[in-house]
Amino acid sequence: MAEVETMDQTVADSMIDGFVFQDPTEIALAKKEAEGVRYLRGKLDRNNPDYVLTVYNHAVDKKLFVTPVGLAFLKDLRNLLEETGRFSADQIHAIEVPAKKPVRREADEKKLKNAAKTDADFQKVKKRFSITLFFVIALSAALIGMIAIAWLSRDNVTILNYENAIIDKYEDWEQELTERERIVREKEMELGVTTDNNGTD
Repeated sequence: MAEVETMDQTVADSMIDGFVFQDPTEIALAKKEAEGVRYLRGKLDRNNPDYVLTVYNHAVDKKLFVTPVGLAFLKDLRNLLEETGRFSADQIHAIEVPAKKPVRREADEKKLKNAAKTDADFQKVKKRFSITLFFVIALSAALIGMIAIAWLSRDNVTILNYENAIIDKYEDWEQELTERERIVREKEMELGVTTDNNGTD
């Protein structure tokens, strides 16, 4: 029961001069126009058609009324002017009906907010993905470069294989010295030269 009263109160709050409005902005505008209509009705001398025509044309040309409340008032004045038979059709300006703006309901507002939030979230994820992808590519390139350097320099002495290279070189020198010493001893024996351990004849 309370819900029905609330709905009736909502309709009553949004009804102006017999028109029920959905949009709070239009409700406020219609209330202002209703006040303007009441003021003009009080001041307007309906027995003076020339004065009515001047007020009517001015209101139409300046687009003073845009809601159904104001437009109904203008139509009422137009009917009055046409009934006098004193004015031609081109003297009584046509009432221009403004394009109706779609009424945004709360659900539509929420959808728009959610869509904007989803778009913002997508942009954040896209940015993070781009940064991550950049680092993955950079690190992959660095890893491939390191593997290529290791492959190409496998025969060169590097910090990774310097100990083995030095040991190999030392063993080569030792073998070469042993071979030379053997050759020298053979020559000494052929020549009959003998040397003692101190290196003296």
